[in-house]
Amino acid sequence: MGSFLDSPFRTPQEAAAFLRIHVRTLNNMRYRGAGPRYRKHGGKVVYHIEDLRAWSRDYEFGTGPSHRDKGQKRKSVFEKSSS
Repeated sequence: MGSFLDSPFRTPQEAAAFLRIHVRTLNNMRYRGAGPRYRKHGGKVVYHIEDLRAWSRDYEFGTGPSHRDKGQKRKSVFEKSSS
């Protein structure tokens, strides 16, 4: 059996560290219905690592074919997710 470190689920503190944002920012985004998708396990908020990666990809910047078209409007961090 694997250890809990093998779990794909992250606590809010771990998720915030992964995204390099403050836990309070993550909590505020969740309260507003924005930010990465989350789940509740036994009443505790957890984030799946793939949901964190997907949310982060939505805020990717740069040039080249792998990035959004210049005409696309960038979403606000506090905007509700369509997922």
